Amino acid sequence: MTARLRVLVIGGVACGPKTASRLKRLLPDADVTMIEKNTIVSYGACGLPYYVEGLFPEVNMLIETPAGVPRTPVFFEKAKGFRVLTRTEAIRIDNHRKTVRVRDLDTRSEVDMPYDKLVIATGGSPLRPPIEGIDLQNIWYVREPQDAASLVESIDKQGLKKAVLIGAGYISMEMAEALVKKGLDVIVVEMLDQVMPQFLDRDVAMLVQKHLHAKGVKLALN
Repeated sequence: MTARLRVLVIGGVACGPKTASRLKRLLPDADVTMIEKNTIVSYGACGLPYYVEGLFPEVNMLIETPAGVPRTPVFFEKAKGFRVLTRTEAIRIDNHRKTVRVRDLDTRSEVDMPYDKLVIATGGSPLRPPIEGIDLQNIWYVREPQDAASLVESIDKQGLKKAVLIGAGYISMEMAEALVKKGLDVIVVEMLDQVMPQFLDRDVAMLVQKHLHAKGVKLALN
């Protein structure tokens, strides 16, 4: 009897759940497990600025299917056929033994999980500029639902009126729009001489900057 293929997926936001779901469609007999160090999985991170803007009322709606079903570990096990472990962090990979040492972040216990195939789908991390004051109050990174929820709560409770966005990439442009519509004065700080320098040539960037000015966004370039 052939042993079941064991696949371990590290990371449970976008690429991880899609990979695990696809594997189960292609190889329904495979034993697939996905681990995620946070409490929620498979959320629409691209929707975070729209929640901040107020286009929908609950940040947890970002984890729902189009039919309104929350994408929880139970959902993935029943609907997709693979196991999901949250609050579980991968801390070491042993490529020779084909195991991953994982830590339960609630109990702090550690075990080795074996695999035949390993998928690393951990995504990226926000850049933390090495500048003084980076850990002060009222500084947010826009990556996870709790970031957006904390930002909205603080705007409402503290009556925040001004926002400074460091960087002028995609997320910053979306957040600038969201915060302007929330009624804040917004300044975007960019160390290069145009917005979206990784994506736009200078002529198109000038059009975007003109539109930003028209909407009340201040730019601090260079």
